[in-house]
Amino acid sequence: MPEPFTIPDLPSGSALDLTTNDQGFTVRVPPAGLRAAGLTLAIAALSTLFTLALAIAGIYCVFIDPDIDIPLALFLAVTPVFALIALSTGLYAVMEATERGVIDLVDNTLVITRKNRFVTKQHEFTADQVRIIAGTSASQSRYNTDPSTGKRTRSGTPCISVRPNTGRAREFFTHLSKADARYLADLFHQRLVVAQP
Repeated sequence: MPEPFTIPDLPSGSALDLTTNDQGFTVRVPPAGLRAAGLTLAIAALSTLFTLALAIAGIYCVFIDPDIDIPLALFLAVTPVFALIALSTGLYAVMEATERGVIDLVDNTLVITRKNRFVTKQHEFTADQVRIIAGTSASQSRYNTDPSTGKRTRSGTPCISVRPNTGRAREFFTHLSKADARYLADLFHQRLVVAQP
């Protein structure tokens, strides 16, 4: 059975909730909040405005000023497209904003659970067959070029990356702060070191 280990102090201002026991630890990751869904919400808002504008223009052309020579079929074809974009991005924004999670390490089993308003997903790994690192989300990053050296560096949203010995890496919790992502990576590493015979 793994020995108890010293719990490192949480980073200043961290919202993580950590509990430990003889078998491992549980970390609860709080909801991302609206800030994490800012871009998606902006797209949803713009799509909604376009939808309303098209609907109002269509009503005006058909019922108020029918002399305007714009085919009704054009409005009927385009308006639902923007309405669908508004609805889908709005739902995705809710999913982003409400995403929370639980990270469980029990003996040699690592379970990461992600939950939002609509979906719950669980990922299970053999703990000593993976590495957890504090990284930058590949899907939400950008490259910057230093004008003096020409060197390219990647910057973007912090996350934790689970990298199995075989297979592809998985990214989780892209709304974490850099300090929280680094803390989780260090915590996982320290627990495995203590658990080794």
